[in-house]
Amino acid sequence: MQELKKGLATIRKYTKENNLKIGNDLWQFNIGLNIEKLGLIKNGILAYKILK
Repeated sequence: MQELKKGLATIRKYTKENNLKIGNDLWQFNIGLNIEKLGLIKNGILAYKILK
């Protein structure tokens, strides 16, 4: 769960510093084999749609 929170904080900071607006939907792409924990795994990619 800590990795997810860290990733979201990084996205929030990046969008603010670069004056970007993102959508409300969050996608998580799992790049590991352990998906039993609802996608909250160490090896994943978080993505939002950039609106502006």
